[in-house]
Amino acid sequence: MSDKIELVEVECCNCKNKFHKTVHRYRQYIKCDWNFFCSKECQGQFKNNSKKLKCFKCEKDIFVLRNVYDNSVSKRFFCSHSCSAKVSNRDRGPKTPIERNNIKRGLVRHYTKLGRLRDKLCAVCGKTFKSTSPSHLCCSRNCHSIYKFGSLPYTKDDVVNIITNIGITTKRTPQKRDCETKLYHAAVRLFGTWNKTMGACNLKPNHSKFSKIRLKCLDGHISDSISEKIIDDWLCSNNIKHEKNKKYPKSNMNCDFYLVDHDIWVEYYGLIGSSCPDYDNTIKLKEALVKENNLNFMSIKPNDLYDDKITSYDDKLKKMFCKILTT
Repeated sequence: MSDKIELVEVECCNCKNKFHKTVHRYRQYIKCDWNFFCSKECQGQFKNNSKKLKCFKCEKDIFVLRNVYDNSVSKRFFCSHSCSAKVSNRDRGPKTPIERNNIKRGLVRHYTKLGRLRDKLCAVCGKTFKSTSPSHLCCSRNCHSIYKFGSLPYTKDDVVNIITNIGITTKRTPQKRDCETKLYHAAVRLFGTWNKTMGACNLKPNHSKFSKIRLKCLDGHISDSISEKIIDDWLCSNNIKHEKNKKYPKSNMNCDFYLVDHDIWVEYYGLIGSSCPDYDNTIKLKEALVKENNLNFMSIKPNDLYDDKITSYDDKLKKMFCKILTT
């Protein structure tokens, strides 16, 4: 006769139902500190660390981790980004200008958490107006101009007359820095751009004369203008070793080109004579550094590069760098 199997009654850790285990299995579970489960389904449910909830918007069944649920303040969970966006956008203010105008005209009442209309007093005329932004201090553009600049905004005739007088005084096309902030913003608002304003004043526009452009040269250097690219490419094609934007000794100012083998500092004065006082001051500072440090210096001007007598850039640059090529 076979020995009788000894069974031990245990309790399932998940469903709390009682079932039997053999003695040697019971001892093994106790030794390894394992939990007792009546089935694989109970074991999976016990190990699952999530909580079954309903989507806050569409009430679809979802599962949320317990630690995420415990750390949540609102206890609002969603099945997708779409449901979350629908609930979030419901609390936002009007987006389109038509919606905002309808609210201001009183056709629609739209009170939100982020953009609630409030009655405010104008800082200039004291008139009551409605606004959604705490930074709005004035009821109109006229009051804002008086508040910021102390006078009414310019009209088209005012802008044209003032800019024309500046052009007569300076004997050239006015630039943005020649005008006050109020005049420049009024010109852009009324005419679209600064150059269109110059056209309305019968003046020749400045076509981005002082703006920098980034151009890649043959050797990988980055130039700020087409002229610098021409010089850099010529130095590269003639195997003249050079560095770009090397700092002057004991200074944070950069030199356009430094010829390594010849120890020569080369500057291209592209905006010389353009009635730019800052640029002229920079030229004076660089020339003072050259004299102070006794540097071998060479300057190139637009007239040297764009000489009508010589049509080829190669011939022009050879003429300028003839001393270097002969050494």
